[in-house]
Amino acid sequence: MPQKPKNYIPTKKHLARMERERIQRRNLLIGMGIVVLLVVGIIGYGLLDNLVLVYNQPVAQVGNEVITVKEYQIQTKFQRYQLIQQFNQYYQFMTQFQGDPFGLTPQLKDIETKLSQPAVLGKDVVDQMVADLVIEREALKRGITVSDAEVNDYIQKLYGYFPNGTPTPTITPSEIVTSTFSATQLALITLTPTPTPGPSPTPTDTPTATATATPGEGTPTAVPPTATLVPSDTPTVTVTPSEPSATPTITETPTITTTPTVYTEDLFKGQEQTSFDNFAKFGFTEADFRKLIKYQIYREKLLEEFVKAVPTTQEKVWARHILVADLATANKVEDLLKQGEDFGRLAAEYSTDTGTKDKGGDLGWFAKGAMVAPFEDAAFSMNIGEISQPIESNFGYHIIQVLGKENQPLTEAEIQSKGQSDFQDWLTTATTADDVKIFNAWTNHLVTEPAFNPPVLPGADTTQPTTAP
Repeated sequence: MPQKPKNYIPTKKHLARMERERIQRRNLLIGMGIVVLLVVGIIGYGLLDNLVLVYNQPVAQVGNEVITVKEYQIQTKFQRYQLIQQFNQYYQFMTQFQGDPFGLTPQLKDIETKLSQPAVLGKDVVDQMVADLVIEREALKRGITVSDAEVNDYIQKLYGYFPNGTPTPTITPSEIVTSTFSATQLALITLTPTPTPGPSPTPTDTPTATATATPGEGTPTAVPPTATLVPSDTPTVTVTPSEPSATPTITETPTITTTPTVYTEDLFKGQEQTSFDNFAKFGFTEADFRKLIKYQIYREKLLEEFVKAVPTTQEKVWARHILVADLATANKVEDLLKQGEDFGRLAAEYSTDTGTKDKGGDLGWFAKGAMVAPFEDAAFSMNIGEISQPIESNFGYHIIQVLGKENQPLTEAEIQSKGQSDFQDWLTTATTADDVKIFNAWTNHLVTEPAFNPPVLPGADTTQPTTAP
């Protein structure tokens, strides 16, 4: 290649070519940089999507409150852990008694279904988390709050730790309603006096299964007493029946007393920390546990408000009926009653209601909501002593006679039941409000941890798999 002269001066053509080459090199470098950035960006976005964005996807929303995939997964893992603990506890009962005297098999199978079908448990968890937010929102709207001290007290009770002494249950007596019957009512039916109870038989010791919610491993269900054998100060005199002139034999009978193990604060704290350590294995923190307890307290406080709102009295009807399968038979029974035939005798002869036919068709006292609508509408619109025309329901045809109608005070059990029912009706409506949304993101992130390997239940068909594929 010829050497350029020392005083070589490039021509315009040569300068133009050099400039084009410089621009080409620059564009090539820029292009390569863009490709590298794109590759790094794609990889980075994938990692970001897997580590951050996916976990922050919403599975549900209540107003402005969002439940994320991460929160749902952590909660589901905790629920699986709890269900596994409950399953093992029930199974130990069955193993201990070599059978199922407490009827736990259906509950075990229900738990096994939830654990072996992640979508079933996942839906339950999402619904529960939505309900928690809806309940908290309503509670705050009503001025109901939950303090840290209340959460602490609740946790202590879960672990059976009572620093101020074990509380004594208070028995609330239920008022017994005694109706005053009119002459019309007394003419309609003969009242059978209630028998006076005699001496009760001596109760026998029957084992009872007690299933308690277990916050975690190491949680005490009862503090075992330490048995000590202490001889009695005064010997017990027993007579050995041998011959009539036998001298009494004096034996010392030891008395067994128990000294309960003191459940100290340190013991409680240690068991609580053991639970938290177990929870931490699947990402469930102490803060998560306290939030769960807070939601439970909100639920109980709000339910109490619904119970307080239940009226203390309720209209009730006392009625009897004759149930038959077809209208022709119903018309026949109605005609016989008009001719003066005895209601109780006709009930025994014609009624298909095996639960009441031998009691004259007596249904006792009932409030609204206890009977099917056609029956209830007729009974509550009738006067005392009146006999209805045939009333059709999905059970057949009823001939009804009203024996009593009055407002009666509700028992404590009835008030609690009505409050529970009203609360559940409200919750069903509140969780389907327009600002409550459940998304499908949770179905793409089903949870199978902690792992569950169920034992074969007594009486189970071992030829079939115990878990879902």
